[in-house]
Amino acid sequence: PMLIAWCRRARGESRVIRLCLDVGRTFTGLVLIDAAIRAVTLNKLPTTPKALSQGIIDGASEVYDMANIAPADVSQFFHGGATACPRPNAMPRRTAKY
Repeated sequence: PMLIAWCRRARGESRVIRLCLDVGRTFTGLVLIDAAIRAVTLNKLPTTPKALSQGIIDGASEVYDMANIAPADVSQFFHGGATACPRPNAMPRRTAKY
């Protein structure tokens, strides 16, 4: 990733900034990675079950402020989550009943 970011800067392209998001049943975690300057910004806040998108927006706004960037600076977005699974820990333990 560092080489890719360096090559893009050498060609005059903007730096690569990645926003990674994990919405869990209890917490929403965000990681902002700026490989060009080797910076990682972390944010974790309670998940808002009745308004997941609002929690994502609030968390992203906070991480943007912490990293001193604008939302338009993010070039890649990664998302994961376990909110759709009613019992996410039951499957690995083989205790899920269907």
